[in-house]
Amino acid sequence: MKKYEIKLLSKKFYEYYSSNDFKEILLKENRPYLILLIKIQKYDFAIPFRTNIHHKYSFILSKDKDKNSGLDFTKSIIVKNKDYIGNNAYINDEEYIELNTYFPKIIKKYIKFLEKYISIINSDKNYVEKRLFDNSSLKYFEKELLELNLVGIA
Repeated sequence: MKKYEIKLLSKKFYEYYSSNDFKEILLKENRPYLILLIKIQKYDFAIPFRTNIHHKYSFILSKDKDKNSGLDFTKSIIVKNKDYIGNNAYINDEEYIELNTYFPKIIKKYIKFLEKYISIINSDKNYVEKRLFDNSSLKYFEKELLELNLVGIA
């Protein structure tokens, strides 16, 4: 895989990860989410593109402040089955330029987010942030996250 791909998640993904059992994974009826697919060590991570992001665990790609669109780290997932990766998808030109310009910075920020997430699931000291992370879709992939060694990557 090149440094990244922009894809959709497949129907098989949403069949396996039903909204009844995996409430934090993004799903809207008849509206698939575009994802940035990257590889970190042995795992493929899917980071969704979203609008109206208003928290620090993201990377804003749109210069339109009313839109606040970009990548939402809190709703990222680990793709454990290649059949869960769907068709190619496309983002608008402005976001594509921003993505390519800031890709190394995005990856560095995402890895720092993963490091923080892992430190919080390993500790009960920071209750406020732990509550925020309770709304993350990564909670379904904590076993895999704990296998990562992110030291020195970011």
